[in-house]
Amino acid sequence: MKKVITMIYVDDSEIETVKFEKIIKDFKEIKLEKVFSDAESALDFCSINKPDFALVDIVLPGNSGIWLAEKLRDIDVPFAFISSHANYAFDAFKISAIHYIPRPVTALAIRELIERYKKAAAADAEKETGAEDNTGENLPGSYPRRIYVNTQKQILILQLDDVVYIEAEGSYTNFHLLDGRVIVSGKNLKKYSDQVELNPDFIKIHRSYIINQSHLLSINKKKLEMTFLFKNKKEIKMATFRRGEWMNKFV
Repeated sequence: MKKVITMIYVDDSEIETVKFEKIIKDFKEIKLEKVFSDAESALDFCSINKPDFALVDIVLPGNSGIWLAEKLRDIDVPFAFISSHANYAFDAFKISAIHYIPRPVTALAIRELIERYKKAAAADAEKETGAEDNTGENLPGSYPRRIYVNTQKQILILQLDDVVYIEAEGSYTNFHLLDGRVIVSGKNLKKYSDQVELNPDFIKIHRSYIINQSHLLSINKKKLEMTFLFKNKKEIKMATFRRGEWMNKFV
């Protein structure tokens, strides 16, 4: 029998909570265990009951949703965020959120959240059975923070925080690092994309580029064109067909 996923919902808006409860009723694989309007009560519940994950509004009375998420991470409860404020997205992903859902919350966003949770949980189960992987992490609420890169002379262990973006160049893959180095692997981009994209900081904006959003400085818009400017002054244009998906998630 398929396991039901247990969750809590934390939001101080009664109107938004009612809307969410109506949406979640259509997802039979989800059991909404409890609803909270403040971070402290939610943490007390999770410390004892350990739900599978928590969906948390970032702006709360008293301690914020970010504060709660950091506490949940300490007790191994995965979490995702909802917010009306797109400027919190990068901070949310820095602390390993499963997902960041901009308001209004939709059934499509909840479906994506469930799939992200399942993918992370499956990776965790694989680690527990001793199956080989190279993500370097083993918690459903945690995401890969390092990757093993096979170069011509050695296997390098790269910390994903140090990777600004990953570039496909034919059958090769280039890892561009904060310190200016470029690590070249003889493996193609697909070999690495399934791993790094489990980390929500990393997103594919072009068939040849996966970027680390934590190193973004700004995003320039010109008609349908979007150009990502990084802290190392590199600029990368987003593929036009990916623009709508990115905007729906983050803006």
